[in-house]
Amino acid sequence: MASNFVASTMELKLEDKKRRFIVIIKNVTNQRELESLKEDFVATLTHDLKVPIIAETNMLELFLNKISTLLAYLVIDFYEPSIIQNLINTNYF
Repeated sequence: MASNFVASTMELKLEDKKRRFIVIIKNVTNQRELESLKEDFVATLTHDLKVPIIAETNMLELFLNKISTLLAYLVIDFYEPSIIQNLINTNYF
């Protein structure tokens, strides 16, 4: 893995009026690796938490759609029994 460095400079103001600078170079490889590991961990955790929730949501939607369909058929059956019998005979259920 490549090393990561950050450089910063500061000018020294001395009485002799010569321009002098201080250069500080810091190795930030470990900090960047740690940040990357944290981001990967959060992404994995978020994904692992979302997948079951989405699956359960889809199952609930399917269940609720089936229930609403069944209730509609029960209402139809109450008013017109031959309609529900035709649906059963055609293997719709």
